Amino acid sequence: MKMRFALIFALLSSNCFAQNDASIFNLSGKTDLKDGEKITLEYCEVKDSAFVKNGSFEFRGYLKEPSLAWLKHGQTNVFDGPESVRVFLEPTNLQITVINEQFFKAKLLGSQTQSDWDKIRLKEESDQIKDKIDGLNKAIKEKGSSDSLKANLSINYAERSRLFKVVEKNSLDFVRNNPNSYLGPYLLSSLSRSLPKDSVRFYYRSFSEPVLNSALGRFIYKKLSYEETSKIAQPAPDFSAKLANGKTISLAGFKSKKYVLLDF
Repeated sequence: MKMRFALIFALLSSNCFAQNDASIFNLSGKTDLKDGEKITLEYCEVKDSAFVKNGSFEFRGYLKEPSLAWLKHGQTNVFDGPESVRVFLEPTNLQITVINEQFFKAKLLGSQTQSDWDKIRLKEESDQIKDKIDGLNKAIKEKGSSDSLKANLSINYAERSRLFKVVEKNSLDFVRNNPNSYLGPYLLSSLSRSLPKDSVRFYYRSFSEPVLNSALGRFIYKKLSYEETSKIAQPAPDFSAKLANGKTISLAGFKSKKYVLLDF
């Protein structure tokens, strides 16, 4: 799961702004981290950093469209966890509050895309359930398991599963009714695991031209194109690679062969 999110983030970050047609965003932050602590912001192939001073930090950059970003403190590969959180930036003035070891609870203001995302995924309710599950797991680790703790943990896991289903419905409703939102392709990417491929293509084609041409829209296009060319009985997409001796070979060069084995 972590690897899947890492791949998505890398693809979405690619070429999502050009400074000549972008606008400035200002991200002002409040935190309980100590002065001098480093916070990193990654977006659109940019990796920026800021240092906490008097409980505040600030980032400034360029965006031409709402874009997915990753705010983190310290070394972590988790996208939403104690020291990291995903947010949707917009080219405007933004404010965010982050708490040490609870970055996943970060509150970003000024971004309509973020506001829509928070409502769809029932952020406050989800955060409360995560707190309960984390607390119960910690108690079990420190004190040992008991029937009471196991029962409470089971109840909260069931509640989280219920929320997942509600969030999935909310996401689909949003995609259907908001063809101009840059959040749509991102939600559709998650929905593509459960929706029929024909439905994914239908909703993709319903997006407006600016959304289709966005980094998020292009990501979905690549995903759909990859899945189409990767079907059984379809011709394999051509690619080339350089050998150790400097020569380049391509899959097309083996078309006359009966079988081709690719060993990665």
